[in-house]
Amino acid sequence: MYCARSRLLIVALTGVFFYVPGCGDEMVVVQDPMPPDLTGTYTIQSFTSALDPETTLVPPEVAGSFTVQQTTVADGEATGTFTTDLTLPFGGNIARLPGSGTYTNRLDGTWEQEFLTGPLVDLSPQQTGTYTYESAVLTVVVLRPPLSASTTVWRRQ
Repeated sequence: MYCARSRLLIVALTGVFFYVPGCGDEMVVVQDPMPPDLTGTYTIQSFTSALDPETTLVPPEVAGSFTVQQTTVADGEATGTFTTDLTLPFGGNIARLPGSGTYTNRLDGTWEQEFLTGPLVDLSPQQTGTYTYESAVLTVVVLRPPLSASTTVWRRQ
């Protein structure tokens, strides 16, 4: 009983891949944790820009989709490709921001994305920040560059 509890405690506290001596000659394998696989298609739930942090846009004021395809995962990070199509009010008009690129999401909650096509390629192609994923809801907080800072909440379809 004591040995089983100590192994469970070791598994819960370490979260890394290595062998832990068990009771007697047993070896316990603890798997290396990986970030969530975000592969899927998402619809926008809300968008807040740092340029106007007091205003959070929700559908139908804002519309959009975000499609993610994970391609690799190793050492606590996942990488892949994305396409996005965001429509939002801008200066009394409607702005459409389609684009595609690559992303990295890490186990520590950091996020990077690089636009390879679309209007943001010329303005701020590389963006960094944080993300959370819980109950099919992906929240991406872009912190840098400052002019691109935003919080976008997506729901997986």
